[in-house]
Amino acid sequence: MNQHVQSFLHSFKVKPIFWKTFIADLVFVALLVMLFTSFGTYLQDRSFEVMGGRTAEEVQQLLASSSPEEMLPFFTELKSFLVFAITSIGLLIIAFFLLFSLEQAGVWNTLLHRKLTKNTYWRWNLLHLALVIPIVLYGVAFMLIKVITAYIFRTVLTSSPALYLRHAAFMDSILLVLNNVVSFTLGLLLLLLIFLIYNAFTERYKVWISVGEGFSLLKANWSKIWRMLIWMIAVALILTGILLPFKQGLQIYPLLSTILNLSISLLFISWMRSYLLITLSHGPH
Repeated sequence: MNQHVQSFLHSFKVKPIFWKTFIADLVFVALLVMLFTSFGTYLQDRSFEVMGGRTAEEVQQLLASSSPEEMLPFFTELKSFLVFAITSIGLLIIAFFLLFSLEQAGVWNTLLHRKLTKNTYWRWNLLHLALVIPIVLYGVAFMLIKVITAYIFRTVLTSSPALYLRHAAFMDSILLVLNNVVSFTLGLLLLLLIFLIYNAFTERYKVWISVGEGFSLLKANWSKIWRMLIWMIAVALILTGILLPFKQGLQIYPLLSTILNLSISLLFISWMRSYLLITLSHGPH
């Protein structure tokens, strides 16, 4: 059997370690969503209290018709609320960053059968800070590729104006699908690159060396990576087709729909990790 097909099929033979990492991702994201949702609701309720139930227009009218002395208590309370909100948001972002590093460190040390220590954990924070630069550069390339491919797709589909006008809705649907496929593929490629960097980092714990090795692994295994992308897109399309009736039935239950989408997305990402590690275990080809 072809090695690429064999790796793909083998990726579905999930082991207990797969479920451990999937549950870790699921618990982390669920706690994160609940935390930020609760905090957002609290800020919304608190802001309503500070504003006294007034709209922005009513506050402007109040400012115009009141003296500075009359508005002093309002401004004092508003200042306290803004300081609290900004400080809390900053602390939440820091907490998210630290917990995300901890969760990823735990997942990848589990996958590669390594031991996580206090010192190695803090290096994960340094890695994620270092990843900001390549991710930003990738984002720039992402937007450039999107603009170019969108222009090419539209040029091809509108090359016959008469045909396009007769089937405008169908042509626009094709254009939307093509653009989404490009975005999804580039997103998958970014995830695979980050996974390659994580894999190298867990082995060595050298930040910039691991970043460079991640790009080297991508290049060395490109003949496998592009085939993986095709299989991943195929799996995503099949999952979308299977889940479409369920999503339509859950439209009136937005919470259940969100839980389903989140769970399937995390399951897909966990499968991507396993698939990549299985492919890497066969060496570059």
